[in-house]
Amino acid sequence: MSKRRNHDAAFKARVRTWSQDEGRDRRGRRPNQVWRADITYPAMKRGFLYLIAIMDWRTRKMLAWRISNNYEAEFCVEALNEAIHRFAPPEIMNTDQLNPPRSHPLSGPTA
Repeated sequence: MSKRRNHDAAFKARVRTWSQDEGRDRRGRRPNQVWRADITYPAMKRGFLYLIAIMDWRTRKMLAWRISNNYEAEFCVEALNEAIHRFAPPEIMNTDQLNPPRSHPLSGPTA
């Protein structure tokens, strides 16, 4: 039994270390390496407002944001273009896997 417990503890330590390293890689090792885009939509009296935020995952700094009263792609593209213009493109761009905004598909920055 003792050997089994030691083996389990060693395995858990390896898994924990791997997970921590994986999380560090996803956040990036330096600023402007990995960005994250997130859209939220608070309910208002007559519908929703849509907020997109572009953030640096390492520094957690908000790089650009936009608010819109409709769920069209243009305000998302504007926020992304502003962040790219101000900070240069990141190596990795991460977004939620939700339904994309309507209108044209987001296949890349339009600037």
